[in-house]
Amino acid sequence: MSWLRNLLRIFTRAPRPDNHKAEIASLQSSMKLLEDQVQRVHLKLDTKRRHESEIAALKSSINSLDEVRSLHCTDSESLLEKQESETTSLKSSVKALENEVKTLRWTLTSLTNSMPTSNTPSFCDDAFSIWFYEIPEYPTGTPLEARCQKDVEACLSIINSFDPSINEESLWGVHRVGSFSKESKNPRPVKVKFVRVADAARVLLHRNSLSTKVKPHFSEEHRLRYKVLNKERQSLIDSGISTDSIRICSRAKILLVDGKIYGKLHSSHKFQYVTVTTADKTESPHHVTTESSHV
Repeated sequence: MSWLRNLLRIFTRAPRPDNHKAEIASLQSSMKLLEDQVQRVHLKLDTKRRHESEIAALKSSINSLDEVRSLHCTDSESLLEKQESETTSLKSSVKALENEVKTLRWTLTSLTNSMPTSNTPSFCDDAFSIWFYEIPEYPTGTPLEARCQKDVEACLSIINSFDPSINEESLWGVHRVGSFSKESKNPRPVKVKFVRVADAARVLLHRNSLSTKVKPHFSEEHRLRYKVLNKERQSLIDSGISTDSIRICSRAKILLVDGKIYGKLHSSHKFQYVTVTTADKTESPHHVTTESSHV
């Protein structure tokens, strides 16, 4: 630098008395320049340190943003997985409810079809009532009120195994059907009448999974038809025909053997055998009719 060269020349050449003022002035000017340059260097260093500090702060902010973004991404993925799992579970529940509704509709349709066509009050019994079998009876001498309460508790215990919401308020009445007999080996069935048809339908829907046998309540007409047809069925079994070959269709009032109509009921509850036509002659498997007696 020029000021440095001037300084060196001043110190290397011999001093002259008349040039002291000029040299001192030149030296002061050079020092001034040196101070100015030093100040500029300090300013540049300060600016550099300030920039480095700002850059470090920006890097720290970027790292914090990356951590927050990563955390939010993880939370979002977890939330999406949870929502997908809940959606799958809800779809399964909806599918199960749809199947249950279909089964309930079928059950209600079956109950409705089993109703008598005449305008009688038996509709309530048919739609609202269910028969429970194999529920033990209580010893002789047990008070009537205690027996009824025990029957209610036994029926509710069976029902609550799949539907705890049904309680005593859901039942219209519970009673044993038939007369008590000490000699009977089987307990009398218990007839349960519900307040709501839906409760009865739910019980019938789960009857195959219950610990006891459960059947819907049928009208007097239906049970009478079944009694006559079952009597003929037992006669066929006694004659050697396999039980797998015999089928009762009490609603259609017919008895089938090997898929063919063996006989049918008339309106007077008389069983009429169907004639069988062969190549040589026409004959009937029996030549008599059976008339039922009322239950």
